[in-house]
Amino acid sequence: MFGSEKHIMIVGYFLAFSDLFAVSLFLPLMMKYIHSWGTSATTAGFIMSIYGFTQFFSAPLMGRLTNSYGCENILTVCLLLSALSYILLSLEISLQFLIFTRFIAGLFKHVQLQIQTITIITQEKNYLAQAIGRLNLMGNLAFILGPAISSTLMRIGFVKFKNLAEISGIIFLLNFGNIFKHHKM
Repeated sequence: MFGSEKHIMIVGYFLAFSDLFAVSLFLPLMMKYIHSWGTSATTAGFIMSIYGFTQFFSAPLMGRLTNSYGCENILTVCLLLSALSYILLSLEISLQFLIFTRFIAGLFKHVQLQIQTITIITQEKNYLAQAIGRLNLMGNLAFILGPAISSTLMRIGFVKFKNLAEISGIIFLLNFGNIFKHHKM
């Protein structure tokens, strides 16, 4: 896929960080954004749960597709369609469209699953727990930095929710390009 075992893990760590960083840029601010459409707390909570609900049902399908088509192929598709969902989210068309974008993200944002699967396949057993631990470290670091950066940028008026969704989509597109460059389906 990417070359040496070390190179695979460097790419994996970068993807683990950038995947969750992109999401954590806008996710903590999403409830406020949903409320800006005039929704009740119950409706906003329902909309927020669409992603997780969809992930719950799509994860087994992604596992099956990964077994059939390979991690690299599914990772590439997941990155591209996740990018599309976040770019569409930034269009701010309607509340129904926002729900649609959360559904698409829930179906296809299985990047962490693919990274962990690639890690399990490529790492020696003696280093596997360490590699998975580092992937989790990178994801946690992303969830520390993303909200801090985005809330600061919004507070000083530098960006709006729409811009954060655009940035997230661009990060996913860049990751797609990087993976696609190294692995042609």
